Amino acid sequence: MELLDPLIARDPANLSALVVRGRARERLGDEEGALRDFSHAVASFPGSVEAWEARGTFRARNQDYEGAMRDLEKASSLTGEPASILSTMGLICFYEGDLKRAREFFDRSIAADPRAEGGYFGRVAIHIRNGDYDAAIDEVNAFLKLRPNDAQALFRRGFAYLKSSRPQKAVADFDKALQLDKDMKQIYWYRAEAHRSLNDLARALEDYQKAEETEPDDPILFLNQGTILMMMGRYQEALEKLRRAILLDPENPLPYINRAMLHLGTGNLLSALLDINRALEIRADDPWLLTKRAQIFKLMSRGDRALADLNRAIELAPDSHEALLLRGSVYFNPSQLERAIEDLEEAGRLLPDDPAAYQLLAEALLRKGDTEEAFKKVGQALEKEPSYVAAYVTMGDIHLADSHPERALEAYSRALNIDPNHFDARLKRARLQMDLNNYAPAVEDLEVASKVNPYSGEVYRLRGQCYEALGNEEKAGQDKWRARVFANR
Repeated sequence: MELLDPLIARDPANLSALVVRGRARERLGDEEGALRDFSHAVASFPGSVEAWEARGTFRARNQDYEGAMRDLEKASSLTGEPASILSTMGLICFYEGDLKRAREFFDRSIAADPRAEGGYFGRVAIHIRNGDYDAAIDEVNAFLKLRPNDAQALFRRGFAYLKSSRPQKAVADFDKALQLDKDMKQIYWYRAEAHRSLNDLARALEDYQKAEETEPDDPILFLNQGTILMMMGRYQEALEKLRRAILLDPENPLPYINRAMLHLGTGNLLSALLDINRALEIRADDPWLLTKRAQIFKLMSRGDRALADLNRAIELAPDSHEALLLRGSVYFNPSQLERAIEDLEEAGRLLPDDPAAYQLLAEALLRKGDTEEAFKKVGQALEKEPSYVAAYVTMGDIHLADSHPERALEAYSRALNIDPNHFDARLKRARLQMDLNNYAPAVEDLEVASKVNPYSGEVYRLRGQCYEALGNEEKAGQDKWRARVFANR
């Protein structure tokens, strides 16, 4: 700007200087100044293709599509339809939703210059908008035959691979694009998503962190990092990222939801409830959120509040499989078992391949005292999913009810072989070990359980009893105190 201002002051009709200064002003956020320069260029040189194209593309970037089309049509009439102008006109039609007209412009752009990228990339955008990812990939492949080392083309093909659930191929294209042009920072976002699809969480997190270097105030970036860290079990770091996401965009319910799920997973029910309530303030009457809040109320032994939320969720979404399952489990008391079975059978009809309905039906039948039918339902759950942990826990409960403690111990152990951090399996195996006077292995189970849920007063109460039986009065006293602190958690 320091060089251009005096140059234009001396020669107000300097076309190149006006166009360059207009672009510089646009980059600096001076939209009015940029438009003045481009308009001055057009007024001074009405026969200049460069002037009309510069103002037209500026207007297109600022979503003045009507003005942009007028300017670009004028530029096109002066020069015989160059490919760059045609592709920009195609993009305007694309953004306005007129895909048919956009395709016509992109086709004309390619006809004008078969090696120019705009027409190909425009057609790729149309295919992706239509969900025809294979056609988008074919389009890029045709362009890559002409320009095999084009980073933008590789990026677009990688995006099409990502959208069509081929993350491994997407990563390969993103890697090559970055090798060709290390300044294409936007790729880190998409490569992170591809790594996440491949369950390569460490590389996904690394790419999100690289993206953060260029976009330090993007709330979605912090939300995605928080989600990855949750999946990696790095809860304190996840909490910090989610906190940042909330500070940057307090009206987005997703960070509250993810933070609530994190608190729920670690047993911090009060914090989970606060975050779910905040999400419901933003997204009122959301059936899924109401179901999650009901889950928290159930764990807090507030069955009345849980049922109120579940009734509303099912009223809003009668086919909500998750809400029906949860309401069925809330009805697990002697006077409402038939209602529980009714909800669980309906959930099973809605999603017949889900083992949860069969496992919960087994629990309901067990509470009715029908261990034979309960065992059949557990078998059905395991037919649907042989590694379904909750089914093995219920199997253990059935064996206990039938006075087979050794079989129960085996069932709980099978559950823990699949998921060593399953809280209920740890707690139930510990209780059984205590009944069998096996206090040392019971303590081992309760140690793990206390790490999975450090807010459970029941864990500390049981472990205190174990330490007392083992003669360790100091640790027994410490756990009794913890049990009182967390008695209602």
